[in-house]
Amino acid sequence: MTKLLTIGSLLGALAVGAGAFGAHVLRDALGPNSLNAFHKAVNYQFYHAIFLVLVSYLYSQKPHKLLKSAAYCALSGIICFSGSLYVLSTYTLYLRVKPFYLGPVTPIGGILFMIAWVLLAIWGLGISKKVET
Repeated sequence: MTKLLTIGSLLGALAVGAGAFGAHVLRDALGPNSLNAFHKAVNYQFYHAIFLVLVSYLYSQKPHKLLKSAAYCALSGIICFSGSLYVLSTYTLYLRVKPFYLGPVTPIGGILFMIAWVLLAIWGLGISKKVET
């Protein structure tokens, strides 16, 4: 899972860069709603990049398929949720038509985030049961 550590770290670095880009470059180019959506994408990407780094560490200590599944869900969630919000919030800068097909992708990404957290919780419950016995 060193790849996961690398991916999580790079996604964290990209989130920092995207946040700075939004704050300094897009601030005057986007309306308040679009800028808010862009920053929401940055925040959720950053939260889940940290999640990936955490899961990578946990997996290195105690490998389990639940951790691997949680990581894949979080990564897919970043792509779907943050990726669709990046496009939907900035499309006016480079497209003539709103990409409506991306609208449903955002909540799918949110659901993937929730599944990732639940899988981590289930893994945690399994670990705590083994420790208590």
